[in-house]
Amino acid sequence: RKSDGRRFGPDMLRDVYSEDMYLLLKEGLMQYFSDMAQEPVNTDEKLKEFILTDDDVNDLPLPNRAPFITADGVNFIYQPYEISFYAAGSPQFIVPLDSMQRFFTVTAQRMTVNN
Repeated sequence: RKSDGRRFGPDMLRDVYSEDMYLLLKEGLMQYFSDMAQEPVNTDEKLKEFILTDDDVNDLPLPNRAPFITADGVNFIYQPYEISFYAAGSPQFIVPLDSMQRFFTVTAQRMTVNN
């Protein structure tokens, strides 16, 4: 926040290993890869074509880079090779604030209200 220099980081999220969080990550990545490929990536099998892991697409990791809050929501950015191949760039997506509220700590909730 510009008003006090407070920074949002992964420590301001809770329940990040819940099924609901995994679903938000999966949906965000599906949208990113749909836009990139200019074709729907709307099934687990299609998503696996873009992911560099043999792991379950319903158990995706948070990006190493801390998410940040924007006026539109929480921005998640994966680095090249972190979750996908280099040509995919830096997969990123924004999860609307209303979808993220249940994952915010009290401190993060205060930050989003005061912005």
